[in-house]
Amino acid sequence: MRLETGLRAMVAVCILFHGSHALIIGNTDNKAEDVDICATRTPESTGAFKNKFGQLPGPPGQTCTSDLCHEENTDNYNLHMELKKSNQHLIEGDILCQDTKILPGQRVVTKKTKLWKPKIKYKIEDTFDNQQKKAIRGALKDVETRVQQDTDSCAFSLTEEEHITDDQHILFKKGSGYFTAVGKQATQKKPHNITVSTVRNINAGSVKHELMHALGFWHEHARPDRDRYITINYKNILPKQETNFIKLSDNQVKPTYTKIGYDPCSILHYGPKAFSFSKDKDTIVLNSKYYKTCMGQRVKLTDSDVERIQNMFDCSKNRR
Repeated sequence: MRLETGLRAMVAVCILFHGSHALIIGNTDNKAEDVDICATRTPESTGAFKNKFGQLPGPPGQTCTSDLCHEENTDNYNLHMELKKSNQHLIEGDILCQDTKILPGQRVVTKKTKLWKPKIKYKIEDTFDNQQKKAIRGALKDVETRVQQDTDSCAFSLTEEEHITDDQHILFKKGSGYFTAVGKQATQKKPHNITVSTVRNINAGSVKHELMHALGFWHEHARPDRDRYITINYKNILPKQETNFIKLSDNQVKPTYTKIGYDPCSILHYGPKAFSFSKDKDTIVLNSKYYKTCMGQRVKLTDSDVERIQNMFDCSKNRR
């Protein structure tokens, strides 16, 4: 029996806190599954505990080299403890989940899922220095420009504002890693948070990656049709990290989203060694070697990334 069969049976209910191109929008044409991906991916089930060296499991020797990354965070004990204080944990490397009981209306796929209006505002905390703020602004401007280009009319915009006055706000916070919620979490009283790491220089590509999660997209490798394009080498995955490779089912995603082709180069795709126990062992293998050099890139949105955002905000229908 394939390991994935057992893993899919484990899928239960993830608060919309932050991974692929699968929209968390409720399926309006078919009956959507009310499934929470976080419920069975607790800190214990995902290996979020110290190993014999006092560290959390992570790809040994695996770092973000050049423009290729396997995930947004190399899980570390400090980050785990920081999140644990507020009863939270990460799945798929950068998706924030609550350890507490999932509240009604906060599940991964329901018709009640809150969507962003096209005009989104953001604020950057003053804890970032000017250079760091510039990097975040530049990443957001690049996304806005790419989405608006080649359209006759597109209302999508990302505008910086100092004062948060409504539920259309994103707040960029400084933290020990890159992570956020999948789909809109902002309310009239609080913004949707995106946490950005300043341990090294800010990676603009990772900022774009987290923004797409906040808009409502999961990691590309989680698509229901992924097995046509990639093979998961479960034998190379770190113990207790297999749950990071569970597929979404057809009923968990908007029916139209897989009409845009699978994109190994998407800014939301894992790299080949994601959650590998060795820097020499691949966990994801492309069935076609054509895209190997770009899989896991954290530089820019691909054309398919842009098209998905355009579709979300009804921009593509007006394209020239």
